[in-house]
Amino acid sequence: MSEPPKGYQGPGWQEWALSFACSLLIGHDLFLARVLREPQSAESYYFQLPWVPATQGAGLAIDVAVIALTLVWIFVGRNRPRFRRAVQFLAVLGILAIWIEIWRAAQVDSRVFTLTGLPLRPVNNAGIVGAQMFAVYLLLVAPSGRGTWRRTLLVKTGLAVCVWLFQWVLWSGLAGVARGSS
Repeated sequence: MSEPPKGYQGPGWQEWALSFACSLLIGHDLFLARVLREPQSAESYYFQLPWVPATQGAGLAIDVAVIALTLVWIFVGRNRPRFRRAVQFLAVLGILAIWIEIWRAAQVDSRVFTLTGLPLRPVNNAGIVGAQMFAVYLLLVAPSGRGTWRRTLLVKTGLAVCVWLFQWVLWSGLAGVARGSS
């Protein structure tokens, strides 16, 4: 019989940071859901579209699942690789949920309202900001390879900036296609 691993096996600082970010995103989404539903505003019409509650709910469920999984991990305190893979999977789902909603929102063709806050609002998890938080988490837990901590920090910071720029380029292309089809 093998001995259990020694030392701390709970979530790392990356998971703690992602859980904190998810709690901020939940607060942001709940604030928007309350404030932006003023009668006859673009957001109130947007929230009435049939697919919006599902995408908003998916974003909220992913945030809650990340926080819950981190809490369970704290109390179980074992099997770090399995828990970390589960959080990574949720981060990928978070990015997908955000971009699916951005894509759908960009295609909304309405004579009644125009969504001027895209790709940041009224999309779940603050749109590209939430997608960037999930992407940065994935970069932080990615293997660093050999090298000094400074080099690793520089490379991962550079990758995070590239991901941020890529998302804005993707949004620009998506918005251009949506405008061209109107």
